Amino acid sequence: MSTLVIVNPGATTAHPRVLGTVIEALASWGEIRVRATEARGHAVDLAAAACTDGTGTVIVVGGDGTVNEVVNGLMAGGADAPRPVLGVVPAGHTNVLSRTLGFPNDPVEATGLLLDGLRAGSTRRIGLGRVDDRYFAFSAGLGLDAEVLARVEQQRARGARASLPLYVASTIVAHAAGLLNGRPGLSVEFPDREPLTDVYTLIVQNAPVWTYFGNLSVTFAPEAAFADGLALYGLRSLDALSLSNDLARATLRPSRLSSDPGASDLDAFTVRCAEPVPLQVDGDVVGDRTEAHFTSIRQALTVVVAP
Repeated sequence: MSTLVIVNPGATTAHPRVLGTVIEALASWGEIRVRATEARGHAVDLAAAACTDGTGTVIVVGGDGTVNEVVNGLMAGGADAPRPVLGVVPAGHTNVLSRTLGFPNDPVEATGLLLDGLRAGSTRRIGLGRVDDRYFAFSAGLGLDAEVLARVEQQRARGARASLPLYVASTIVAHAAGLLNGRPGLSVEFPDREPLTDVYTLIVQNAPVWTYFGNLSVTFAPEAAFADGLALYGLRSLDALSLSNDLARATLRPSRLSSDPGASDLDAFTVRCAEPVPLQVDGDVVGDRTEAHFTSIRQALTVVVAP
């Protein structure tokens, strides 16, 4: 069966010379078709089409946003429909899914290891999260983390480069705005336990890592795993010191955050808020919500992992 390579030429590290090297290397795997994304959402359509045309493997060369689009395209036929194996070559700023699957952050090095994995048949099944009609591979969030990402995207649209200082500055501004204007409380409702109330920021993890700061992995829900249901972390305090302490502990990989009223291995829950709050999935802000329904889709995808 053939391999479809979906390339985002606008990804952070997708320089023409790098892309040329990556595609030339992938061609050694066998018959490949290369398609470049032309607009937002194009990767969804390309991946969905691959599920019905006999494609055996889909390799995405791009950042977390492009990977998320491909994941949603592969899942377009429903959780039980057959779909190609997914491989990821990191070409964005953070590349959470690729790195969590064991690949280096350099796209050329990762391509070599991906080819080793393909030849060795090194794959695993992973679960996905879904919020309403949108799937996510590693995380979603409502509140502060989505506000930070929205501010980062605004700055990038004005020409700023994605960088750790940009994320830090955006976090400070978003937090200050919340203190000044007030931030509506979220309520998290479960089918079989008492709800969580007065949560100002909710982070939902489907994977062990929430994000990376440079070479440091950050997790707010250490028990999160691809093989389990969803895990969540809720921030109830707007105090800057509490937030700073939790960020530090998340980077140091705690067994549990002291202020975390979260839960793990969840199949479903619903989040409600009296006022619209921003929602992000896999680092992509998808709009504001007053209600969001989360579900865990176990054993959803077969992915290539580092051998």
